[in-house]
Amino acid sequence: MIKHLFLSAFMLTAGFLSAQKAQTTVIKGTYLPVPGVVFNSQKVVLQHFDYNKNPVVDSAIVDKNGSFTFNSKISKYDFYRLFFNENNTLLILTPGEKTTITIDPTKNYQLVKLEGVSEENKQFLQFRQTEEYYKYKADSIQELFRVNNQSGNTANNE
Repeated sequence: MIKHLFLSAFMLTAGFLSAQKAQTTVIKGTYLPVPGVVFNSQKVVLQHFDYNKNPVVDSAIVDKNGSFTFNSKISKYDFYRLFFNENNTLLILTPGEKTTITIDPTKNYQLVKLEGVSEENKQFLQFRQTEEYYKYKADSIQELFRVNNQSGNTANNE
């Protein structure tokens, strides 16, 4: 009996989620200014993050201040990817959400600020920033080992 009740609840939830209608999701984005980098008239592409297809959801043009806006139909809470030239960053979008993001070109075009987003998106950003911090630390340690090996001072590598 409990098994059938659980299965019914699961099927009802799955049916509700699959029946969600696309809602307009607004993303207002800004690239932090970097000397020598021109953003004006550049294109930013929003893709649904899918391991196989990565379909394009929308695109926007960046203005002279490094700002862009998406008014995109999103039907599914999921990971999405913003592409600018060869660079990209991940974010989580919810149908109907209004989000303001800031991207730092000097930090590999990663998100550095999010407003009006879900708690999961804030935690995801915090995870990415922590990951970057430890990657920097690991790279620094690896460089120290390399320098010590080249100079023959390997006693400090133990």
